[in-house]
Amino acid sequence: MTTQGILLSVALSGVLLAACAENGLPTTDAVVRSDSAGVSIVFNNTVQLTSACQIGDEPTLSIGVADGEEPYMFYRIFGAVTLGDGRIAIANQGSQEVRLFDSDGTYRGSMGRKGEGPGEFNRMFHLWRVRGNELWVGDTMPWSYEVFDTDGNFLRQVTPTPRYDLTPQRFGVLTDGRSIHAVTQGELRDFNRVMLAFMLHDSDGALVDTLFTIPDGRWGSVDTDDFSITVYPVFGTFTEFDVRKNRIVIGAGGKPEISVRNADRDFDAELVIRWTTPDRSISQADIDEQYAEVRTRYADQSDGMNRQLLAAMTHPGRPVADRKPAFTAVKLGVDESIWVEQFEAEGETDGSNWMRFGPDGVFTCHLSLPRDLTVYEFGSDYVLGKLVDESGTERIVVYAFQTASVVSANNSGAELRRK
Repeated sequence: MTTQGILLSVALSGVLLAACAENGLPTTDAVVRSDSAGVSIVFNNTVQLTSACQIGDEPTLSIGVADGEEPYMFYRIFGAVTLGDGRIAIANQGSQEVRLFDSDGTYRGSMGRKGEGPGEFNRMFHLWRVRGNELWVGDTMPWSYEVFDTDGNFLRQVTPTPRYDLTPQRFGVLTDGRSIHAVTQGELRDFNRVMLAFMLHDSDGALVDTLFTIPDGRWGSVDTDDFSITVYPVFGTFTEFDVRKNRIVIGAGGKPEISVRNADRDFDAELVIRWTTPDRSISQADIDEQYAEVRTRYADQSDGMNRQLLAAMTHPGRPVADRKPAFTAVKLGVDESIWVEQFEAEGETDGSNWMRFGPDGVFTCHLSLPRDLTVYEFGSDYVLGKLVDESGTERIVVYAFQTASVVSANNSGAELRRK
């Protein structure tokens, strides 16, 4: 992606702002759609769009036990995907293997093992289903991929070059086997924003190009007489990113806007989505609540590093962001839906709240999920993720949800404005 692509995104933002009234909202419409240079721009007024999707009280599938047969006991799960025939592949870093389960949760075999040779893992991270019947599993160090077919047969190892000695800050594999890796540029000091460079590699791992370079988070050091630790500001925001099939979704967490880019169109933006947010100003009470949460999180941690981290995270020299984040994660669904996790300050809700947008960028529904659910995959009517209970038992679960239609019937006919 070139500078031209970034400038296009900036220009699109200006077009959309021109469609908004002084209060920042489109005058009366729930959805305002426009088109510029072949890019669809959608503004969703979620004050009016309040439809909710609903999950069941219990998962429809749960894989994992505290005590039992070895294949059903997990430690450090780092990813899970559904396969075309309904099976589920789970990356279990504790045993350095990918385990396969039928759609009813029955164990069917494993692939990989601990080691440093082909088909072996030193420290596995995440996995992707590529070309329909390949599983690409990340490993470090250096960063590489062990590639298997969905029957568990090892195919090859792909090591991106130049090599990444550390795990990239963001990464993902496209459906054709090309991979994207984002690395931080700039020094993590003085709480200035660092840059994130997104690098494209071909299916054999060779570097193709730098797609784009965009601002990421702010980092700096807080110092005492005993230590110096690098931290980010309270309510700090970062670039959020996801890959699925031939698309990527990306956005800066401090702004309620994401763009969807198409790998088949030179990674140019094909869709820009914006939405309304609640008041994101920060009060002293908000800061105190965040500090209280950190103290609770590390209350039972007695080792020196955790004590230092606690002191750094609550240090008076740690700066505070100008506003709360707009969102904290993005996901591309199996069905081409687009999901955004809204920022929730400590104590605001008991769960994590996601917004679902259709492939056209129009809001579909809100979905509230258990706060401790790590989401790996959204389908058309399910969410797949990891739960860890109070005893530390890890489980892969599937929750079914019902997709609601957009309410606000008087605004169902969204205004289309051509620019």
